[in-house]
Amino acid sequence: MKSNKLAPKKNTAQAMVEFAIVLPILLLLLYGLLEAGRLLFIYSTVVNASRQAARYGSATGVGTGTALRYQDCAGIKFAAQRVDYLNSFNDDNILITYDNGEGVAADFSPPTCDGAVDPDVRPSTDNTTRIVVTVTGHFVPIVRLVPFIERDIVATSARTILMSVPIEVEDEDAPETPTIEIEDLPDPSKVGETVPVKVTVSGTSGTPTGTVDISVDGTPITGCTGLTLSGGVVTCPIIFNLPGTVTISATYTPATGTTDYESETGTEVHQVDPVPTTVVIEDTPAISGINLPVNILVRVIGDFGTTPTGTVNVTVSEGVGDCNGPHTLTGGTFSCTMTFSAPGFPNISADYVGDPVAGFLPDVGSKTHEVRTDPPTAIPPTAIPPTAIPPTAIPTTPVPPTLVPTVAPTQVSNCNSIKDSAGSIQVVALAKTMSLTFNNQNPYAVTIQNIYVAWNYDNGHKGSIDDLNLVSARLNTTTFWTGDVNDEGFWVPISTPLIIPANTTTNRITFTFNQTYDRAKGDKIQISFSTPGCESYPIIVPVGAATPIPPTPMPSANLKVQYRAADVTVGDNQIKPDFNIVNLGTGAVPLSELKIRYWYTREGTANQEFWCDLAATLGSCSNVTGTFVQVNPARTGADFYLEVGFTAAAGAVSAGGQTGEIQTRFNKTDSSNYTETGDYSFDPTKPRPSFADWTHVTLYRNGILIWGIEP
Repeated sequence: MKSNKLAPKKNTAQAMVEFAIVLPILLLLLYGLLEAGRLLFIYSTVVNASRQAARYGSATGVGTGTALRYQDCAGIKFAAQRVDYLNSFNDDNILITYDNGEGVAADFSPPTCDGAVDPDVRPSTDNTTRIVVTVTGHFVPIVRLVPFIERDIVATSARTILMSVPIEVEDEDAPETPTIEIEDLPDPSKVGETVPVKVTVSGTSGTPTGTVDISVDGTPITGCTGLTLSGGVVTCPIIFNLPGTVTISATYTPATGTTDYESETGTEVHQVDPVPTTVVIEDTPAISGINLPVNILVRVIGDFGTTPTGTVNVTVSEGVGDCNGPHTLTGGTFSCTMTFSAPGFPNISADYVGDPVAGFLPDVGSKTHEVRTDPPTAIPPTAIPPTAIPPTAIPTTPVPPTLVPTVAPTQVSNCNSIKDSAGSIQVVALAKTMSLTFNNQNPYAVTIQNIYVAWNYDNGHKGSIDDLNLVSARLNTTTFWTGDVNDEGFWVPISTPLIIPANTTTNRITFTFNQTYDRAKGDKIQISFSTPGCESYPIIVPVGAATPIPPTPMPSANLKVQYRAADVTVGDNQIKPDFNIVNLGTGAVPLSELKIRYWYTREGTANQEFWCDLAATLGSCSNVTGTFVQVNPARTGADFYLEVGFTAAAGAVSAGGQTGEIQTRFNKTDSSNYTETGDYSFDPTKPRPSFADWTHVTLYRNGILIWGIEP
């Protein structure tokens, strides 16, 4: 109380003076806060406006009307104006430009957005073009007394225009896209060569089922459409008839009712190279007389059975005729006639220029013709009167048969082929049959005791062809069993004796199935006979008495083989031996009784193919056969031999005569190279055109070695 009394009292005038002093300061603070808020709001508005405009212009959809957003200049500016509540800028304060990154010019010009819609704005499709929007706002303070100056507020925003952005939406119920793999070996291949095309369809939703259509350059291949998948795989052989690069397509169609996979097409680029050719010249007669006509035949032979086309240039060093000059091949051949006015040895050459369009490589052949003053005259063979042979009495008392010991078979893993020379399995891809050919080199007939055949082993058809049934079996042309069996193996019943004639080499047991199967897939088929072991062959015993029957005398035959190397290259993919059988004896010899063996090393495990190119004096190459036999154990310079035989239609080689040149060749199915260096029968010092005696090529008559030395 006391202090209150002592405190001075304020009067009204004093308060008014104090308020007048404080009021301007308060007003300055109030206006300062207001202007600071306006400045910050305008700054935020300008920044947001540039961002909204850039966001609008970076989209690829439709903006105002039908204009695309990145070309919609008016729409971009409107997107900026929508956030300007204080009217701090107008359209003239909005700058729209484009670039391909900071400091990188755009791909189009001018790089600005002009007018309401600018169709010249064309962003890059690889998502490198940016839209850059710069907005300039203007700040003017309301009260000039506040210490805020008038200024421009500038904000720039840039965004990439996304022209192509794939958006994948995974549907758990959608079918899977399978993987298509195409195997086309050999690649490159040659014109006319068979290429087994293997198509594998795979995925993560189990093994695909359905069909596959194979086409080349968009053209469906006959026999290669509608192929049913087996284990996700189909195989079809294709032969390309022209050189060049082709595209193999395989289109997969899912099986009806399946939803795991969708249709898919795979492609593979394949190279087809031109095929090698061989020029052969034949002169008839081989020895002519003066001014007598000589027919000259030029034959151009293509590998893989192809028939070359194009032009061959023939040059005969002497004589008169229509041979010299270029000539168009017809069916791969050209023939002409020459006469020679003087004795000598004119040279005949033929230069095949090749046909790059049809895919045939060039080759040159030559031959020397002999002209004599007195050409040889054919001498008819001297008739030899038959000698009567009195019959030999054969005792009627039966003699117990003598058992012929079974040759121990060579055991080979997987049991998929006969490796011993006694027989060989013969199977053909996409066929219904398989067969075993074997020989009986005994001088008496024999009988087969029992036969066992297996075809549905785990590594064979069981998993892929459950209904592959054996339906018949025959020996040569006689069917001895029929039925319908589906099993892993089967002892074939023998109701009547199976008799094998003496001294025969072409006995064949053939098994027939109820459907075509594809041997080329590597399925295992085996044939086994009564002795233990998976690769044994028939136990054979004599039929009836073993009393020998005196043989009928035959004219003596002294035969030899002449050889020449048609190809002396030691490291290529084919071997080309030529043969000539010469009869030095006094009697004709049926060619069906003769076999030539050419000994060599295979290198690798690929299958092999035999070709006959020329056998003019034997009728045709259809009368010549070729069989490959593995030598086990291997010998020096040979683990295989090619056995060349002849059909009955080939006729006989007459006394004092010869077969003439027999041109053969063989290759591996995968076109891999042989190494002929050290091969027992190969001799590069004996090239074409001359033949020479060669004991490293052996000759057999009815299975008996009569010429040459085996390795």
